[in-house]
Amino acid sequence: MNTGVMKLKLNSIYPGTTNILVVGIIIAKQNPKVIVSKQDNKEKSVFSFTIRDSPEDVVNISVWGSNDYTRHLYNDFKIGDVVDLVNSNVIYNMGIKDKYMPKGSSPFYLTLNEISSQMLLHDVHDSLKYKYLLRIPTCPRHMYINIEDIHSSGKEMSGKFCCLLVAVRCVKSTKLIKTKVGKEAFLKEIIVMDKTYPTLVVRIWDKELSEKAAQWIPKKTILSFSNLFLEWDVFKRSMTAVVSNKTIITEDPITNEANDLKKYANTHLTGLSNKFNINIPNLSTITDIMTCKRVLVKSNEISRQFTAILYAIVSKFNIDGLSPLVLTKCNLCGMNVNSTYLMCLNPECTSNFEMETESYELESILNIRLSITDSTGTLENCILHHQVATKIFNEVNYFQNMSLNQKTELKWKYLFTNCMIKLMVTAHSDEKLTILVVDIENEGPISKFISCIPIY
Repeated sequence: MNTGVMKLKLNSIYPGTTNILVVGIIIAKQNPKVIVSKQDNKEKSVFSFTIRDSPEDVVNISVWGSNDYTRHLYNDFKIGDVVDLVNSNVIYNMGIKDKYMPKGSSPFYLTLNEISSQMLLHDVHDSLKYKYLLRIPTCPRHMYINIEDIHSSGKEMSGKFCCLLVAVRCVKSTKLIKTKVGKEAFLKEIIVMDKTYPTLVVRIWDKELSEKAAQWIPKKTILSFSNLFLEWDVFKRSMTAVVSNKTIITEDPITNEANDLKKYANTHLTGLSNKFNINIPNLSTITDIMTCKRVLVKSNEISRQFTAILYAIVSKFNIDGLSPLVLTKCNLCGMNVNSTYLMCLNPECTSNFEMETESYELESILNIRLSITDSTGTLENCILHHQVATKIFNEVNYFQNMSLNQKTELKWKYLFTNCMIKLMVTAHSDEKLTILVVDIENEGPISKFISCIPIY
C-alpha cells in the first residue's frame, strides 16, 4: 500500500476524499465501451463494474483509459474476484449511473483512471471473508414478483424492470449471433420457474455470464435477479426477460425463501412423466407386506399413493422381444419424443421456442414392463422404475448394445424365480392404475422368500 493511502469502507466514502483504498468483491461487470468525448472529440474507453464489501453496501465503479487498458482489466478480473481499488475518485451520482448500471446503496460512485489509479487483486487469504457476499441478494424479499404475474399482465410489463427469485429449469447451449449492425454476440437462454408458474425464458447476451450459466444445474440452482429487464417477444407472443447492464445475479442465495424454492423445484418441476420421474421414498421405509390381490383391493379402496412388499415370482419379463424398450422423453413436458426427429413436437412445450434439440431437454430411459404373480393372482403391466432398471441392466447405451443371448440370459435370472419386490402404487379414481417396481431382489435361500408370503 502506498504511504498515506487511507482504507475506507464503502459506507464511509464521500466526495473530496483523495488517496483512498477500498476493497470489495465484484458482483457484476459490463463490457468496455468506447465513447467519443464531447470536449475534445477523442475516443475514450470505459469499463464499469459493481462491488460490495458488506450485505448492505453496493457501489458502482467506472474505469477510464485506453481501449487496451480497459479491455485488459475486463479480461483479468472476473465476477467473484476481491479487488483493491487504489486512489479512486468519489463522484456524486445524480441518478445518471442508475440508468445504465445496477442500483447502488450509496449516493456516490467511484471512478478510476489509467494514469493515477490502480486495480489489484486483494490478498488471497483475506479475500475469503468476502466470498459469502456472492450469495446474499442485493434486492429485499418484498421486491420479488411472481412469474405468473409477469405472464398474466400480457404486454403491460414490457419495458419494465423486476426482481425475481427462481429455480433453473433448463439451460440452452450458447449461440453466436450476428447483430443487425454486423457484430457478433453471445446468446445464452435459460428457462426458469417459481412456485406460481413453470416457465420464463431469460436471455443473457454476455460471454462471461453465459459461461457461468453453463454451470447452472436444472432443479438445483436457484437464482436471485435484481433489475431484470422484461420485454414482449412478438414471435412467441409471450413475455421474456433479459439480463441487462442493471442486472445483478445472485447464485444460490442464502435465504429461507431460496431453500424452500429449491425443495419445491426438486419435487414439482416438470420432468419425465410422473410415472417415470416419481420420487422414490427410502426403500427401508417400505414395510407393508401384501399379496397381489391385496394390492388390487387397496387400490380400489383409496385414491392415493401407497407402497407394498410382495413375495412373488416374475411371470412375464419380455426384455428380449421386439417391443420398444427404450423411450426418449422430453424433460420439460414429459412427452415421448420420436426417434426420427429427436425433438419435442408438443406445441405447448417450451423446448420449441427455437425448435432445437438440447442435451438438457431429452433423456432416454428404459421402458421395461413385467408381470408379478403369487397364489392370489397377477399384477399385469407393472413398470420397472428407471432407477431400478439401470441397476439391473446398467445404463441405456449398455443395454442397447447387449446381444440377444445376453438379454435372454439376464431375463431368466428373474423369470419364474422367487423374489422380494417393492412397489409404489399410484391409485387415482380418474386415472389408470400405475404400479411401479422400485426394488427387486432374488438372491439368497428360497426359504427367505417363501416364509414371508402372506396368505392374503
